Amino acid sequence: MIEILLVCADGSAVDEVSFGEPASTTFDSTGTDISMLRFRRLENFPEPRSKRVCVRVRVTDTALSRKHLHEWIELTLNQALITWIIERGIERSSRKTSNRLQDTMKSTKTASVDTDTRSPLEKLCPGLPSLYHMLLTSHELPHPAVSRVVNHGVIRSSTVSTKTLEMLQTCIFGNLFKDAATAEAARGARPNLAIIRISRSALPELVKLSWDPLRRTAIAHATDSLVDDSPIDCPEYVCFFELNQFGEQEYDIDPHLRLYREVMIHDGISDRSSSIELLESLKAQNLNAFRRSFAFVFSVKRNQRTLLAYNWNPNLVKT
Repeated sequence: MIEILLVCADGSAVDEVSFGEPASTTFDSTGTDISMLRFRRLENFPEPRSKRVCVRVRVTDTALSRKHLHEWIELTLNQALITWIIERGIERSSRKTSNRLQDTMKSTKTASVDTDTRSPLEKLCPGLPSLYHMLLTSHELPHPAVSRVVNHGVIRSSTVSTKTLEMLQTCIFGNLFKDAATAEAARGARPNLAIIRISRSALPELVKLSWDPLRRTAIAHATDSLVDDSPIDCPEYVCFFELNQFGEQEYDIDPHLRLYREVMIHDGISDRSSSIELLESLKAQNLNAFRRSFAFVFSVKRNQRTLLAYNWNPNLVKT
C-alpha cells in the first residue's frame, strides 16, 4: 500500500547515507520558526542540481482515503524529525555540561546580563532552553514520546523549594528508582540532574536541595551560600534530568519505564526496500545513535507545577 524511499533531487534513489557529526555545542532551536522543524510537501522535485534529499511517498489506491494516509505519514515523519532534534539537544547538554559545569557555576555568579550575549540559563545548563522549547512544541504536534502534566494552585514563596524536593522524591524519583539508595544518589548526580533557581532579584544559579534535620523544610544550597526564598523573589525551581545514549550511565532506570528503547528500522512484516537496507547497515555501525534517551524538565513556582517528560512510559506519567 505504501512505499517510502529516500530520493535525490533528480528523483533517483539515495544509494549512500552519511552519518552526522556529534551535536554541536551551539545547537539551538529556541529561536527557530516551528515551520522550519517540520516536513514540507513538495508539488515538484527541487532543481536537479540541488543537494536536497527528499522522502518520496507512494500510496496505492485502496478503499482508504489517500488524503488521510498522507496526513498520517506526514505526522509520523514530523514525529521522527522532532525525536532526532530532541536527541541532539540532550546529547549537546550532556557533552557540554559534563565538561563545563564547574566553570559555569563560578562564572555565572558574576556574569552581567547587559554585557553577556548568552542567556544565563543557557550558560548554566547548555541546551536546556532549546530542549524545553522543543518539548513544548512537540507536545502540541502531538508526539507519543512527549508528555506534559500541569498542576495549578498557589503556594507561598518560602515553600517552593520544599514542594520541589518533595515532588522530586515522591512523584518522580520515587517511581523511577524503586531503590531508596539509588534514588538518593541520582538526585545528587551530575550531569544527570541539574536544579536551577530563577528569581526576580538575581541571575539564575545552580543549587542543591536537601532536607533540614527534621525533614520538614528543604534547604537550597547555592555555590557559596544558602538561599532564602522571600515573597518578593517569586522563585522558580527548574529541574532537568537526563539519561542519554552516549557512554556509560552511572544510574539507569528499569527498561519498562521507557516508552522506546531504540529506533526500529524494520518491523519484520513490511516489504523491504533499498532505503531500509541502507539504514540497517548504518544502525549496525552506530548502535548508540539509534538508542533513545530519557529526560524530563520539571518546573515549580508559586502558582504552577509543570512536568515535561521525554520517552516516559505513559503509565509512569499518570502516576
